[in-house]
Order: sequence, then structure tokens, then C-alpha cells
Amino acid sequence: MRTLLAIILLLSLGWQGHAQQTDTGTITPSLKYGKPSDEELQMTVYAADTSATASCFTPKAELAMS
Repeated sequence: MRTLLAIILLLSLGWQGHAQQTDTGTITPSLKYGKPSDEELQMTVYAADTSATASCFTPKAELAMS
């Protein structure tokens, strides 16, 4: 019984170690919505809302239902 418990414990530790991120290099950005311009990347303050912690640069669409 002890042997079986020890084997299960060792196997579970091995799987948990494998689940950790192995690539600690750079993060590849998602370009799903297009590539940001250099001006957008250099922006540190958003003029319309200076207290904003983040900005979203996607086109605004309007939907009307009748």
C-alpha cells in the first residue's frame, strides 16, 4: 500500500512540474485586431481620460435593431 501511494505521489509531482511554463522568453502579442501603431505603443497617458489604467484601440460599431 505504501509503495502504491509513493508511486502516485511521484507521478502527480511529475505532472505538476510539466504544467509549468517552460518558455520564459518574450510574450508573443495577439494581432487578432491588427498591429498597433508606434504612436499607440509609445503612449503613456490617454488625453481623453488621464486616470485610465488601460486603453482599448478597436473600432467602435453601432448596432440598431428595429
